[in-house]
Amino acid sequence: LYDKGVNIMDHIDKGKYENIERERSIEVSYDLQAGSYIKSYRSNPEKFENYYEEIGSILHEYVGEGQSILDCGTGEMTTLCGVISKIGKELDEIYAFDISVSRIDMGRRFFRKNIRSRGMVNYFVANMSSIPMPRSSIDVVWTSHAVEPNSNKAGEIIGEILRVARQKVLL
Repeated sequence: LYDKGVNIMDHIDKGKYENIERERSIEVSYDLQAGSYIKSYRSNPEKFENYYEEIGSILHEYVGEGQSILDCGTGEMTTLCGVISKIGKELDEIYAFDISVSRIDMGRRFFRKNIRSRGMVNYFVANMSSIPMPRSSIDVVWTSHAVEPNSNKAGEIIGEILRVARQKVLL
């Protein structure tokens, strides 16, 4: 169905799967599209550079040397890789999570291949409504296009992001 252009979340939500929660339909949809962001990036990396530069310059202003960052809803880590290279500072800890284990797995490999000299990212699978980290544990928390698809839970998600942030939040 995904290869035919069917919106998987809508198909699950409106089909005969009424017992499946919305979060599970999102997870299934993201698992099916795993690899599509990396493929898009590889086909035209220049297209993404301005976006990475913009986020990186903002984070450069607010992240200090040796601090920690968390990318919420990281997907395949394409944006994280581009942004890390633009921040221009050594970070103590880099964390990233997504609801899709398939996308995290692809992102993990993409990150290792593209960010050799900057350490590793601590990645995990989680829901944005329930980030498994202590209160005020990350210096700067950011997200890129991850809250918008969850607009019905935006307040809850932003509250959770604010909970784990120690200093700054970039949406």
